[in-house]
Amino acid sequence: MALTPITHLLDKLEDPAKAGSKKGAASLIEDFSSILSKNLGGLVETTQDAARLQRDFAAGKTDNIHEVMIAGAKASLAVETAIQVRNMALRAYTTLSQLR
Repeated sequence: MALTPITHLLDKLEDPAKAGSKKGAASLIEDFSSILSKNLGGLVETTQDAARLQRDFAAGKTDNIHEVMIAGAKASLAVETAIQVRNMALRAYTTLSQLR
C-alpha cells in the first residue's frame, strides 16, 4: 500500500486564491475524499491478500512462510496506519468544532 502525498491539497489550503473560494473548497473535499477512498481500497486489498496467503499456507498450497509473514506484517501496519489517520481526523474535527 503506497502513501499518496497531499502536498497539492496543502497548497490549496495555504493560498485560497488557488482554491477559488467555495468551488475550491468543494474541490479540496473531493480531492481528500478520492485519496481516502483509494487508500482504503488499498487497505482492503492488502488485508485480503494477507488472509489469502494465510489460508493457502494452512491448506498446504504454499510453503513460503516468509511471504506469508511479510504479507501479515504489511496488513497489520496498514490497519494501524488507517487507525492513526482516523484518530488524527477526529482530533482535527473536534478542534475545529470547539473553535466555533
